[in-house]
Formats: sequence, structure tokens, C-alpha cells
Amino acid sequence: MIKLMHCADIHLDSPFASNRLDDAEQRRRELRAAFAAMTVYARDNGVDLVLIAGDLFDAEYVTQDNAAFVRHCFAGAPECRFIIAPGNHDPYTANSVYAQTDWPGNVYIFDRPEMQCFHFDDIETDVYGYAFTSSVLKKYPLDGTAVNAPDRIQLLCAHGDLGKNESEYCPISMDSLMQNGFDYAALGHIHAGTEVSEAGGTRYAYSGCLMGRDFGEAGLKSAIIAAVEKTEGTVNAVFRRKAFTRRHYETMILDVTGAQTMTEILDLTSSRIRERGYEGDTMLRIRITGMLPSSMRLIPATIADAVGAGLLECTVYDETLPIFDQKTMEADRSVRGEFLRRLTPLLSSEDEEERERAALALRYGIAALSQGRTLEL
Repeated sequence: MIKLMHCADIHLDSPFASNRLDDAEQRRRELRAAFAAMTVYARDNGVDLVLIAGDLFDAEYVTQDNAAFVRHCFAGAPECRFIIAPGNHDPYTANSVYAQTDWPGNVYIFDRPEMQCFHFDDIETDVYGYAFTSSVLKKYPLDGTAVNAPDRIQLLCAHGDLGKNESEYCPISMDSLMQNGFDYAALGHIHAGTEVSEAGGTRYAYSGCLMGRDFGEAGLKSAIIAAVEKTEGTVNAVFRRKAFTRRHYETMILDVTGAQTMTEILDLTSSRIRERGYEGDTMLRIRITGMLPSSMRLIPATIADAVGAGLLECTVYDETLPIFDQKTMEADRSVRGEFLRRLTPLLSSEDEEERERAALALRYGIAALSQGRTLEL
């Protein structure tokens, strides 16, 4: 039996461009800490192989300091083998961090876009893979390749787009993956991560990124850990996920239709935060939707201050629509009144797209007509 860990899309030295400078530096430190914690865990828990399926670095931003940090982490776990398949954000080139760094002997890096294999006879395991050598790789290098070693564990460590045949980032068809015959395919490129699935006897998964970098990478992130055993061609494997950082981004959509007071909205928001277990490690974006009386005006900053005290960060967006009664609309002879009279019937259209457009127009139109207020698209 072997123990393996699968991670990908770590993007060390990511600029965290959407954050303030001090926040961006803090996020970079947290990302490095998560990576270091992962390698320490591998060392202390007898992990035989760590498969890093691409984009360990952000090549455009990588520094010598970070390269030295990663080298130190690898050297600190000498009994563990680290196998790296460079991806589209950290391709293997003559000037890359991979070629320019003196890596310790327990680090194995694929360095060309053709199939390669590292053989580990002491644990009867073979790891296949390839490297991006530029930002694109238009063909899956293992098409037509099949492995057949009943007495050895056969693994794939690869960066690519599974099921997207037109992708420029190594399109991997499901048929190809099934024909390859690997016992487990450790994939990288999709930051959301997936559950471990099986196709044609091959188990496969995207580990996802190790730590979210923005609201497009919401949720608690993790690596995949597995115990794999192969006897006379039959594979037994147990998979689980382990997080190495608690910091995470979350988006919460809250419909407040029916609320009559700000107190009701605050209570509802706070209750939902508690239900979901968001605490001091959560960067939360709240999108408040629904229909409210036209006399009510939400102040997002006030709501964020009131409900976000126990969170790492809280931002609130007002996406509610005002409710206007017929008498009010008929009595309003201003531009706003005419706007409402023309738009309101479209809100009950049988055409769903027309309803959505009308709702969007109402929200932005009322914001623009109310004291010149505009909303962010």
C-alpha cells in the first residue's frame, strides 16, 4: 500500500490584484503557510508521493525567494517524493524556476510535452505525466497510450481540460482517459475541485486549488489524500480531503422579500450567517435580493458593519427591487413615474428573459433616478 497526496493550482506568488497592498501581502503569506503545512503533513504522516498537477507557481510573478522557500519545504520531507507536472501558468522553459533551481533529489519534474514516466521500484509505482512548455498545449500527449502492469500502481499526474476537446490547455477526452488504464489520474487546472469519480476502471479527480484567491474561488479548499493498494491487478483505494488553511471566500444570496424594517433584515442576515457557520476565517460577500417597500432604502455599509463583526471581511450589495403601488405610480407625474408605468407590466411578462431584463432595468433605473445613485454592474 502507498500513501499519496494530490494537489494543484497553488499559484504561489499570485499577485492577489483585487486586494489592497497590505491585504495582498497577507494573502501571499497565508498561501505559503498552507503549502508549508501540506509538506509538513506529508512528512509527518508517511506520504510516499505528492503529485502536484500544475500551476504550483505563477510564472509571471515568481521570485527567487519563493523558489528557495519551496525548495526548503521539499528538502524538509526527504522521505517523500514530489512529482510536478508544470501547467499553463508555470510552464517548463529554459528560464523557468524549474530549470533554474537546484532541486533536492526527492523532486521529480516532467520537462517536455511528450509522455514521460518516473518509476519508483521500492513502492512498485509508476507516475506518468508531461509538461506544458508554453502557455498552451493543444494535444493530450497520452492519446493512444495504455498502461498494463498488474503488479504495479499506475498513476497519472497531469494538467489539462477533461472533456473539453477544443481547449488550448491540453484537452483530455474521457475516452482517452479510460483507454489509458491508470489506477488514478491526479488532475489540475480546474480550481473548484471535484469528487473522485471512476471511468473504465480509472479513478480520477481535480484536487482544486489549495487556497481560494478571490470570490471566484469560493469555499474551503483542500488537497486529496489517498491510500492505494494493488493486488493481482485489483486496486483498492480510499480517498479523503484535507484542508491546510481555514481562510476562505464565500458568497451568500439573501432574499429579503416581505421584510418591513431594517431590523428584520439584520436579524435575517445574522441568522443565515450563523446557520452556515461563517466565522473569523470567512471573507463574505452578501448579495441582498428581493422586493422591498419603496420607502425602504438599504445602506450596504451599515449592514456590513452590523453583521460582519465576527467575520474576516464582509461586503454587502443591495440588489433589491422597490415595490410601488398602482396609486403611487399614477400620481407620480415625474420621469420616475413614467419610467415605472412603462416598465412595471414587463415584470409579469410570460417571457422569462424579458422579466429578467425588466427587473434589471428597474433596479438600475430607480437607483439612477433616486438622488443620482448608481449601482455597480
